[in-house]
Amino acid sequence: MSDELKELKEKIAKLEKQVALNEIEAKKDNTKYPVYTDVDEFEKEEYIKEYVKNGGNLWSFDNISIIRDGGTIILIRPPKSKLNPFYLHKDYFTLHDDYPTTDDNLVTDKPTQIYVLDRLQKYKRDCEYSLKEANRVIEKIRFGTTM
Repeated sequence: MSDELKELKEKIAKLEKQVALNEIEAKKDNTKYPVYTDVDEFEKEEYIKEYVKNGGNLWSFDNISIIRDGGTIILIRPPKSKLNPFYLHKDYFTLHDDYPTTDDNLVTDKPTQIYVLDRLQKYKRDCEYSLKEANRVIEKIRFGTTM
């Protein structure tokens, strides 16, 4: 389980790096759409409120995976939510609500983009916490100490 969490953490770090690179590229070439923009905590809260007011559902990510098409990232929501996953384009890391990633299913709504990033950051925190807990349990088992 620890290896899975490390792998997820690496995927998230790679994704964050690619999103930042995408924003830099988008500034150079206005034909590309950046997935997210930097906002402070107050702005983020306001965008999330707007997302909910516009009928957006509250949810979280259940898993992150890569499709074997060369690198499209799939952001999977819990099956109980009955919501489709989001997809990040393999080259531009633009956010899409369907696969294959095309201009027709590009998500350009800023409140939705910001909510997706917020949920991704929460997913990262949850994975980091789970990794710490798994490491604690492993150490206690290895050294025979009581919890």
